[in-house]
Amino acid sequence: MSVCTTCLQRGIRDYSKHDCPGLGDIQLTRQLGHGLIVDTAPGRARMALVVLADAKWGATMVGADQINIADQVLYQVVGYDPESASLVLELVEDWRPTREEQPGA
Repeated sequence: MSVCTTCLQRGIRDYSKHDCPGLGDIQLTRQLGHGLIVDTAPGRARMALVVLADAKWGATMVGADQINIADQVLYQVVGYDPESASLVLELVEDWRPTREEQPGA
């Protein structure tokens, strides 16, 4: 059995039948009066290392292998892609309110 190098799914027996979801993009917006808002938080994503060094992105390390983004989502570092110098992340927790919980929804 193999592991998909893109989505890291384990136990793949036949790659021709593997429907890889790929790596998504974490999308943020800055909204006046609300600060950073995580618009999109995919299950698996890639993050450039410079994002951790730049405070305006709202990404902070939690322990040795987790990243908190804008106090709204928590990702686990599951790999490193040397070609793009980026971390491969997996979503652990999502604290964003659901549409029903949002004021005015």
